Amino acid sequence: MLGAAFLLHGNQPRRAVRSGDIRASASAADLTAALREIPSRGLDQHEDAYRPPAYVEGMLELIDTLASVGWPTNQAEDWMIADCFFSSTWRLAYTSSRTFARYRGLSGWGGRIDGVTTPELRMRVARSPQCVTFEEPLSESAAFAIASALALPADEAAPSAVLIDGTWRMAASEGLNIQTTAIRLGSRNFKPADGAADGMVDFEHEKAVRVLGATTPVYLDAALLVLRAQADGVVFVWEACLGESLP
Repeated sequence: MLGAAFLLHGNQPRRAVRSGDIRASASAADLTAALREIPSRGLDQHEDAYRPPAYVEGMLELIDTLASVGWPTNQAEDWMIADCFFSSTWRLAYTSSRTFARYRGLSGWGGRIDGVTTPELRMRVARSPQCVTFEEPLSESAAFAIASALALPADEAAPSAVLIDGTWRMAASEGLNIQTTAIRLGSRNFKPADGAADGMVDFEHEKAVRVLGATTPVYLDAALLVLRAQADGVVFVWEACLGESLP
C-alpha cells in the first residue's frame, strides 16, 4: 500500500513518509502538490482497467487521511453553513469517476459530439435559494461543433460555455444531494434525461450529468473541497478559483 503522502511520478513515489508521520504530513498542501502531478484531471486512469496509473491508490489514501483532519482546519462537517463553500467558485481538479471520464465532462457533450472537448468544469453553490450552477467553457471550435450538431439559429453567436443548473439539499449524514434541472446552451435549454426515474431506458451518456447527484463533503477549507460519491473509490477534488464567478 502506498503511503498517504506519496506524490507519485510515473511508477515511483517522489516522496514518502514513515507510517507514524502520515497524519502530520497529510495536509491540504500535499493534496494540492499531488494535483500538479496528475494529467487531465485524472481522466486517463480508466484507459487500462488492468493497469491503472500509480497515482490512483496514492490519491485515495491521501484523501482518506486528509478527511480525518478535524475542525477548524477541515470544515466539511459544517459545509452547509461554511462561508467558504458558498463564496467560492470551484474548479474540478481531479476525479476518479469512470462515467465522468467516459464522457469527458459533466454535460456529456465531450463524449458525444466530434470536435467537442470540455476540459474544465466550474461550480458555484448559492446559499439561498439553494441553487448550484456548473459551467464547462467551450473553445471556439467546440462551440461551432455543438452549434452545428444542435442546429442553433445561424444568426446566434456560438455559445461560450455549457451551463448546467440545479438545486441542492442536505442529505442524511451531512451529505450533499444535487438535482440538475436544466442544461443551457445558447438559446437552447434541455431538461436532463433520467430514464430510470421515468421508467424508460437509462442511456449511459445521460448518466454523466448525474455523477454529482449524491456525495458527501469530506474535506473543506478556503482553497480545497473534496466530495466523496456513494460508489466506492469515486471522489471529486475541487480548487477555489480566486476572484472568479460564473454567469
